[in-house]
Amino acid sequence: MKIWTIMMVVVAMTAQTALAGFGIGVFGSYWDPKDPDESFLGGGAKAQFGLNPNLKIELRASWLTFEEDDGGFSLRLNTLPLEVGAVFSLMPGETFNPYVGGGIGYYMFGAEVKAGGESETLTADNEFGFYGILGAEFQLSDTISIFGEAKYTAVTLKEVEGFGKVDAKLDGIGANLGLLFRW
Repeated sequence: MKIWTIMMVVVAMTAQTALAGFGIGVFGSYWDPKDPDESFLGGGAKAQFGLNPNLKIELRASWLTFEEDDGGFSLRLNTLPLEVGAVFSLMPGETFNPYVGGGIGYYMFGAEVKAGGESETLTADNEFGFYGILGAEFQLSDTISIFGEAKYTAVTLKEVEGFGKVDAKLDGIGANLGLLFRW
């Protein structure tokens, strides 16, 4: 009897997830952390899995980079955030749907330094961090929406090869703007 009850719960949860929808989005990104003088620019993609009409799980991946040039010395820092979080829709099913959310991320960093005609790629520590979002979707059709969101990311880059401990606070506000496709 217990096995049938468990199976029925799993089937009901799966059906609810399928009804709540699946979506894939692409977006452009801007991130302005505290420590570097320059902002990061890039883009990314996200996948949404609906648990119910109000609650979705999101998987996000982005590529962000910044360059700082000081005379004959330049530094390029790249980051690849891999994030998982939850999003709570405030007006699901409406043409305009504001939402809030947040989650955790694993942030992979790489750096390249150029000086005097020489270039060197440096290894940076990968770090865990957190993020929060406040956004809105505007539904263009049953399957396509545009979205915009403000995002706060909290992560610290602790060490870069060749520089040692850097403790760069990359906490800061950002923005994403993109398209979301639903099935």
